[in-house]
Amino acid sequence: MDPSQTQPTDPGMPQQGGPATEEIRNQDKMMLFLCYFGIFSVVPYAVVKDSDFVRWHAKQGVTFCGAAIGFWFAWWILTFILIRIHLGFLATLLSLPISLGMLALWFVAVVRAFRGERWRIPFVADLADMW
Repeated sequence: MDPSQTQPTDPGMPQQGGPATEEIRNQDKMMLFLCYFGIFSVVPYAVVKDSDFVRWHAKQGVTFCGAAIGFWFAWWILTFILIRIHLGFLATLLSLPISLGMLALWFVAVVRAFRGERWRIPFVADLADMW
C-alpha cells in the first residue's frame, strides 16, 4: 500500500496511545486516594484548589459515596420487605455480587486515577456532572 494513502480513523475509537492521561503531581497522590475513600472524599474537594484533575475525581468520589449510601439504604428497606414476605434469601444471594461489583468499581476508579485518567463511573459520573 502506498504510504501517502492513509486509512481514515474513526473519531470514536481511541488512538494507539489509549485514553488521554494527565500528569500526576506527587502532592496529589494521597488526595487521589482519598477521593474514593468514602466520606473522606470531601477532604480533597475542600482542600485542593490548584488541581482540576483532583477536584474532578473528588467530585466523582463524593457522588459515588452518596450513591452507595443511598443504594444501601434502599437495599436495607427492600431486604426488610423481602424478609417479611419470607423471601429474605433473595437479598442474601444478591448482596455478595452487588458488594463485589461496587468494590470492583471503586478499585478501577482508584487505579485509573493513579494512571492519570478521568474514568467516568457509569451513572455516577452523570450525577457528579450535575453539581
